Amino acid sequence: MRKIRAACLLFFLYSVACIQGQNPVLDSLLNQLHNHKSDDIARANLLHSIGFKYYTIDVDQTMLYADRLESLALKLNYDMGLINTYNLKGLYYDSKGDYPRALGFYKKALNRAVLSENKGGMSMAYNNMGMIYEITGEYPKALDYYQKSLKIDEELNDSSGVANSYMQLGNIHEILGDTAKAMQYYTQSKEMAARLGENILMIYSSISIGYILENQGYIIEAYDVFLKALKLSEEILEQEAILLSSMMMGIINCDLEEYEESEYYLTRALKLSRELGSTTHERYVNYHFGELYFKKGNFAKAYGFCQKVLQLDEEEWDNSLLSSCTELLSEICAARGMYREAYEYHVMHKNLQDSLFTKENYRKIADLEYKLLYENEKQKIELEQQQKNLINEAKLERQKVKQQYFIIMIGLLLVIIVFIIRNNYLRKSANKKLQEQKDQVQQIADELKLANSTKDKFFSIIAHDLKGPFGTLSSLIGQIVESYDEMTDNERIEYLKTADKAGKNTYNLLLNLLEWSRLQRGNIKYMPTEFNLDESLDQIAYLFKEKASMKDQRLNYGSEGNIMLKTDQSILSAILRNLVGNALKFTPRGGKIDVHAEKRDAGVQIRVTDNGIGIPEKAIAKLFSIENEYQSKGTDNEYGTGLGLVLCKEFVSLLGGSIRVQSQENAGSTFIVDLPAVFSD
Repeated sequence: MRKIRAACLLFFLYSVACIQGQNPVLDSLLNQLHNHKSDDIARANLLHSIGFKYYTIDVDQTMLYADRLESLALKLNYDMGLINTYNLKGLYYDSKGDYPRALGFYKKALNRAVLSENKGGMSMAYNNMGMIYEITGEYPKALDYYQKSLKIDEELNDSSGVANSYMQLGNIHEILGDTAKAMQYYTQSKEMAARLGENILMIYSSISIGYILENQGYIIEAYDVFLKALKLSEEILEQEAILLSSMMMGIINCDLEEYEESEYYLTRALKLSRELGSTTHERYVNYHFGELYFKKGNFAKAYGFCQKVLQLDEEEWDNSLLSSCTELLSEICAARGMYREAYEYHVMHKNLQDSLFTKENYRKIADLEYKLLYENEKQKIELEQQQKNLINEAKLERQKVKQQYFIIMIGLLLVIIVFIIRNNYLRKSANKKLQEQKDQVQQIADELKLANSTKDKFFSIIAHDLKGPFGTLSSLIGQIVESYDEMTDNERIEYLKTADKAGKNTYNLLLNLLEWSRLQRGNIKYMPTEFNLDESLDQIAYLFKEKASMKDQRLNYGSEGNIMLKTDQSILSAILRNLVGNALKFTPRGGKIDVHAEKRDAGVQIRVTDNGIGIPEKAIAKLFSIENEYQSKGTDNEYGTGLGLVLCKEFVSLLGGSIRVQSQENAGSTFIVDLPAVFSD
């Protein structure tokens, strides 16, 4: 439906988290200041640390400590103290929304840093000025100052500063619509943060990457990125990161129509936003709740959540969020028959959209100005290079004239030799070429035959497996329409539940059919990465722990030793999700599922074992074939699409491995995946 851009929101949250993480405990700093009586550099540094800490608590105290620091720094002639003073005052006016005065103080900090040749101070000032230009929408200037800060950090070998600059540059390029460059900077930031052990930066870089992947349609890859970010946030107990990761998991599960999972994660995000007092994030979560309930058809709840988004002061409105919210409210009211309100919200949406369109035009103009400056600089460099090339060409010209006669003679000799060799080659290769053409024709014929066979299988599945569910839906809906007044409320609910299950089963079948067709057309590419197999097993256990708990099942997993693989992690995760999901589905309540991996001489073997209902012997032979007609319900009457194991077989083949099953009816099943020995060092 509507996509709300969260990159600026993410960047703001990341900035606050970094400020909080970099400061010592305020009480400890105040105690140190009280005990430190000397007017020296150490006292000046304490005043700066306390003022910086107060920025997230009481910004007026930040200004008071900045004034005290300025007096002491002037007395000591301490350049870094004055640089810190001007940066603190810039932060104060920044928080008050007085951006011209904030920029003025950052410029004073820069001038002092240049005069004292303090590169660290220069980098800090450039970075702060870049943030002001980003807030005011002057993106080319913001980009220029962030790049200046990055260049100095690289000269100083300040890895932490470089990683932060990568994050900021990625944010600017994403705003300017250059997602390829944004992805490059976010990835560099994430990799450097991982090496430095800076978990907060790694989390927010990951979420930015996941956001771009989601908007580009790579839903499975984005899902994995958000899930990893959430797990790491939980490990380090970073509440702001847990909030944002949970919100993104709620959004992507809603996109996948996993509504129960979406509601779980959005509920968690809403609770955290209230605990942290973050009204901004509470409004975003309320909007996505409205979107979720609209998709589920619960228009009353959807309307209620959207109304909560509008319950804020006018000066705090986020036009982008409000535009999407009023558009959604218009659709909700229309669905409820409230056409007057639907029209009013539609008018509000159009007015907000016009305002956003104007801002977007300003952004595009700024982007064009940046590109013009870039092209002018590029042309200047190219012109200088052309001048150098002309000088070099003049020097080489005389040598070339002398060499030309020699080259001509050699060339004539080579022409004669090539003519002789070519005649011999043409005679020898003529028959070979004819044979190759014959082989190509045969190969094309074989491929056409295989394509026709695959097409027949595909349409056979559609005709056979979709006919039943759609027939069930049609029958149920017809029964409800014909006997609606005679039915009790409970009977109607039971009919609707049955129709809902049939609809979901049909939808899942369509998804699997599309995934299978993508495999047949070669649209899924193999992209190997290095990873620890335990990470994938942890993700699967984390993903299914709630479903296992609902059926009182034990889900055990593990591996022998530390297995490092180099293969496509997303495809392997899809295989494991299908196998473990089937094991949970066909294992009764109180049952057990074991997922175990170990190294073998030929590679690595993964076994998924359950003590469920098993598989009849006659069905095993065609279990992994699209022609398989064997389907059964789960132990709690769960529906299956019949294509999950077919996809597993195709995915395993894509990884160069094999899959087989050992099973007895009423005695459980073991699915065995063997992957080739591609271990990373």
